[in-house]
Amino acid sequence: MIKKFFHITFFLYCINTLTAQKIKLLNGNVYLNNEVIMKYERRNFNSELKLFSLETNKEIADFVEYSSRIHINGGFKKLYFTQQDYKIESTRLKTRGWKYTIKVLLEENVISSSGKVLPKNLDKFSNKYHENLNEMIDGILDNKCN
Repeated sequence: MIKKFFHITFFLYCINTLTAQKIKLLNGNVYLNNEVIMKYERRNFNSELKLFSLETNKEIADFVEYSSRIHINGGFKKLYFTQQDYKIESTRLKTRGWKYTIKVLLEENVISSSGKVLPKNLDKFSNKYHENLNEMIDGILDNKCN
């Protein structure tokens, strides 16, 4: 019984490590499986992250993390894709760091493994993660006023 458990656990670990994408943010570069795919710049005490194209050095995206204890339980992240003029606001992405956010964008195929934004997948990602935060804030304020 113990051997079967060990074998199953080892098998699941191997599958997870073989399919997992390794993301690193190091020295202004975004690495995917030890290969540079984009450049980045952190601003405002790590509350803002800008992504840049490797070839053209143009801004691809601007991500901002907002912390709030009064409105929206703990804050949210705003993901703005510059060239597509597309904004996504999400509390679901707030709980983890920038590396996790980039990993989710890669897994959802919003950013390709070559570091390019795929506009056709932005809508699908938005349907999954975007939240109408103005309605949430208005609802919270209405409840406090009553």
